[in-house]
Amino acid sequence: MLRKPMITIKEMTLMAVLVAITIALDAIKLLPMINGGSINGAMIGLAIIALSFSPIKTFIATSLIFGLLTALLDGYLAFYVFDYFFALSGFFIISLFRELILKGDKRVAIPTLYVAFFFAF
Repeated sequence: MLRKPMITIKEMTLMAVLVAITIALDAIKLLPMINGGSINGAMIGLAIIALSFSPIKTFIATSLIFGLLTALLDGYLAFYVFDYFFALSGFFIISLFRELILKGDKRVAIPTLYVAFFFAF
């Protein structure tokens, strides 16, 4: 008896491409801040990941994969748990409302998207 895989090859590939695009958007700093933060396009990629996958897969893609790769690239691996893991884990909230946002009526989908983004960020 064959089991259905938790994540398919197609989903894995899409996840890898979206994480790679998000890392590229994260590297483009639009407005660097004094304390090391910046305004960049990584949130756009993370929101697309959240709207593409289920909550568990979104958590894996954003918090584990993107967070760990960004911590390695930034050189802050020691601060991974608090600065990256917990901060990026809020994106699974957007994916909780994914079906309602993508397949719902516009009168319901747009306010739901705003509320989901508010709680995620």
